[in-house]
Amino acid sequence: MNKKFIFLLFWLVFVSGCAHVQKDYVFQNALFSVFESGSYNGTMTLDELKDHGNFGIGTVNALDGEMIVLDGDFYQVKADGKVYLLRKQVQSPFAEVNFFEPDQIFFPGWNLDYAALCDYIDKFTGSKDKFYAIKVQGKFKSVKVRSVPAQTQPYPTLKEALMNQKIFNYDDIEGTLVGFRFPQYMDKLNVPGYHLHFLSQDKSRGGHLLDCRINDVSIEVDELSKYTLEVAK
Repeated sequence: MNKKFIFLLFWLVFVSGCAHVQKDYVFQNALFSVFESGSYNGTMTLDELKDHGNFGIGTVNALDGEMIVLDGDFYQVKADGKVYLLRKQVQSPFAEVNFFEPDQIFFPGWNLDYAALCDYIDKFTGSKDKFYAIKVQGKFKSVKVRSVPAQTQPYPTLKEALMNQKIFNYDDIEGTLVGFRFPQYMDKLNVPGYHLHFLSQDKSRGGHLLDCRINDVSIEVDELSKYTLEVAK
């Protein structure tokens, strides 16, 4: 058999195997209960995180705002409400990412608020014991988001830090919700239920989602079968 053909066949099997490993899993770089206690020093660079996903949410070193990962790019929403494209050398103390490949796409009716939107997704995804990556994209009648200023040592707990959060309200805006739904039994390992961040279409505004009202959106759902946690060194 031709040696070049054997090499090509081996390479295709190797790449296919890697792609299979990466599919349908969510990667998390720190235990949430440790993070929320005030552990805000970065544990992994964004360059390292990108090996585990092109879609997700988190924060950056010193809890300096909210982080959104969309289409392989890392964005930071600072406490001024503005969005900044992050360098791959930046470190993150907490993030959750995956290689997003939707299994289902829905087109809900207009004028659902955040609670109704979650109920709508629950209705079609079924079991609440499974992991899901969620992308909601399109036009929003309103969006309410927050961000947090960078913290200084000794770091406060997350609950204390959120007392200084900055809240922003946007009307008639296009953009994308990025995030996950984790089962209730993941309490302490992660945030149970829905955890979504918003990024405007023009990449100028965003934050951690507090509330919204949809206008005309699509909902993409990626059902995940594996969960990987890397405990901070």
